[in-house]
Amino acid sequence: MKDAVTSETPFLMCSPGVYLFSVRAGVPAPEALSQAAELLEVGHGLMLLADEMDSSIARAAATWIVETAHTALLAAISNG
Repeated sequence: MKDAVTSETPFLMCSPGVYLFSVRAGVPAPEALSQAAELLEVGHGLMLLADEMDSSIARAAATWIVETAHTALLAAISNG
């Protein structure tokens, strides 16, 4: 996995076939996985806060963060 890199992986579809964001191709997979882990940690913290405060805003933010982390994971493993 040392030489594995990400593939271009789009996410957040804003209209059919049109995506707002994507993970760039060529990022070293270990770096992408590390960033995904950090995103998941932040998302987890937001979900705990959302439950504690019954906050739909924190819940929505956590959802976007988890989707971003998920895409980073997919990008890192798709060329592995």
